[in-house]
Amino acid sequence: MSTNTENSSKEEICTCLRLVCNDGCQHILPYGHLLHGILGDGNGTIQLTFATKTVEIAGWNLEGIFLAVKEMTRDTISISTHEEIAAADTAAAAKTSPKAPTAPPQVVRRIIVRDRDEA
Repeated sequence: MSTNTENSSKEEICTCLRLVCNDGCQHILPYGHLLHGILGDGNGTIQLTFATKTVEIAGWNLEGIFLAVKEMTRDTISISTHEEIAAADTAAAAKTSPKAPTAPPQVVRRIIVRDRDEA
């Protein structure tokens, strides 16, 4: 009997990224086709360029999502629920309180996938 604990503390590498857009349309893009990524606008936008598609993701505090895509450990990105957005709004309003700082929630408001020749 052998046990493999070598990767037990690491996240698994994903081969594809599934995107669930605002209109409910789903795209599956292979990480092997990812050419370029940009985190911009104060961590509020991510732009990804794949071999045949460009992806724009907009929201708040997207750095964690960007890093997971960079490390190929994120398998799905979808639009945040109304409850997640409300919780983020509440957290932003409470940010002025002197309590211990907490990590701001990630909110995905928009995902747009286009063919590269349309971009």
